[in-house]
Parts: sequence; structure tokens; C-alpha cells
Amino acid sequence: MSTQRKPQLNEMIHLELGHALPYFERNHFTTVEGISDYRTQHHNVGLYRSAYFYNQTESIKDAYLYADFYFDFDNKDDIELAREDLLFVIWKMSLPTTFHLPLEAFRIYFSGMKGFHLVIPKEYIGIQPSQQLDKLFRWIALGFQEESINETLDLVVYERRRLFRLENSKHPESGLHKIPLHYQEASKMPLEEIRELAKQPRIFMKEAVPVLIPQARRFYEQEAKEMLNEINRLAERFKNRPPAANFKPGEVPKYIQQILDEGPVEGYRNETAAGLTSFFLQQGLEEEQIWEELVNWNQGSLSDGVLRTTMRSILDGGYTYSRSRLRALADKDLSKTGLVRPKKGGTPPWKTT
Repeated sequence: MSTQRKPQLNEMIHLELGHALPYFERNHFTTVEGISDYRTQHHNVGLYRSAYFYNQTESIKDAYLYADFYFDFDNKDDIELAREDLLFVIWKMSLPTTFHLPLEAFRIYFSGMKGFHLVIPKEYIGIQPSQQLDKLFRWIALGFQEESINETLDLVVYERRRLFRLENSKHPESGLHKIPLHYQEASKMPLEEIRELAKQPRIFMKEAVPVLIPQARRFYEQEAKEMLNEINRLAERFKNRPPAANFKPGEVPKYIQQILDEGPVEGYRNETAAGLTSFFLQQGLEEEQIWEELVNWNQGSLSDGVLRTTMRSILDGGYTYSRSRLRALADKDLSKTGLVRPKKGGTPPWKTT
């Protein structure tokens, strides 16, 4: 990480926008004031914004991050399972033993497709800019995911370049909008009625003004301390281990061959394209060779524009996927990568059979 000074809150103003039509495109950096024009320009369809604010746009990988705490619950086969986990996390975060948040602190959204988003304004928790905010969010979310009933909480969304569907924008496939919901609607309203509401944008005129909840701040700081302790513990454990070797020319591990044989899998296509780019780069392939390999794997699943943008993001950023992350891609389980919380106790009672 960079040793740049910690920025002031008034410097955390940059965000990224992206759109899906006619092809996926991102890297449009602006401020909150620029969102309205972007909506108009792209007819409010297939729009995304970064989960984080940045203090700079020259090097996002070194930027400080600032954001509301967020969750993404998805299940393409049964959205009711995602709703159950959403309500569980709200209940858990309201407990005096965790964040002790009031009900008005939870901002709930139907995603417009297969799940729900949950946002807690940063002011309730006292979140400050950090270069590791994505890792801390993931660390905390992992604790909830391990206890949740259906494990629909998506852990892949906790990375600094994550784009989230823009509120009240229309999903290009479902034709429905990402809309806010009151708690009673999210917990009781039939899905058919929620989808009916989502046929139009929806704006709440009045929302509670966020105020700091001291217990939320204490719990958040304790989680940050535990994460740092785990990072230090792992660093001490592995400090004398030699660095992982790059892939040798012509080396194709079984998990890479599995990825190549399966081809693009919905929900993992972009991430897998990025991982393959890193793999081929580590093998020593030139850019055009990498492109040819990606095209052969892609078989037209992603548009050429999306595929090349993904490839260029890895080549330009110098990102290296480890063997463990590539294995996780092959297994379609990215929760296996990144920092893992040590187990505390046994299986929650509602998960026993």
C-alpha cells in the first residue's frame, strides 16, 4: 500500500460510473453531481456506480476508500432464500451484542433481478477513509455469512473496483428498477407486488438523518482490530515462506484446464476472464497471444468490448491472480480466497439437521 497521507473527508469525492448497453463500459470517473447527466445520457438503463468513493483516480489500487457499509444477497433460483438472509442480517446487526443499529439505519433495495441490497449509512458506524476498507467490509460480512441460513450473501462484492447497480436504474434484462423498500415491505410484501413496484423508479422523500451509534462504532473497531491481528498472525506464519513461483511456459494445472474446458459460466465470466488473463501473462504470453486464448475460451459469451476491457484492466494494472484464487475460480467459490475468519464455536443451532 501507498504511504500517502490519510485524506480529509472532503477529498473523498470521486466515484466511478459504468453502463451495460450497447456493451459494458466503465472508467467514467465523476462526482455525485455527475450521476444525473449520466442517467440521462444512457436513458437510465443498465447503469452502475462504484461501491466506494476515492480520494484520487490516478491509481485506484493505491487510493483510500470511503463508503456506506453494504451487502448483496442473491439467489437466481429462489429469491426468497436471499430475503431470509437479508432479514437475518438486519436482525443480527440490531442486537446490542453487535452493532445495535435502529431499524431506520437499514436502507433496503430490491436489486431489480434476483436479490436484495442492504446499505447502512457510514455515519451510523463512524466509518472513516481507509486503504483496506474493502477487506474490512468483507471480514465483517464473512462473519454474517457463516451464520446465515442460506449463505446467499455474496462475498465477491468486497473489492475496491466493485460496481453496484445504480439506485432506480432499470435492469436491461428484467426491465425492473433497483428500488428502495421499507422494512415492512421487504419482510412481508409478496415478491409479485415488489416486482410490480419495480416497474417504475421509486424515491423516498424522507429518510432518517444518520447519527452515530456508539455501540456500532465500538463493534466496528473491534472487528477491525481482530482483522488486523489475523493479518499480522498470517504474516508472521508465512514470512519465511518463499514467494509463489510464476507459471512456467506451457504449464496448465488441472484447475486451469477445468476452467478452459467449462468455458464461460454465468456469474463468473468477467472474473474468470481476468483470472485467465493473469494466468497467461504469468506464463509469459504476449498481449495478442493472450487475446487469442481468451477469444477461444469465451466463444462469444462476452462481447469483444467487455472481454478486451477486462483483459486490459489486468495488463495495465499489473494484477496477479494467485494459484489459490484461480483454484477458487475453478470451484466457483470465491469465498475461499482472501482473509478467512478463524472459527469461533460450533454450528449455529438453526443450521443443524
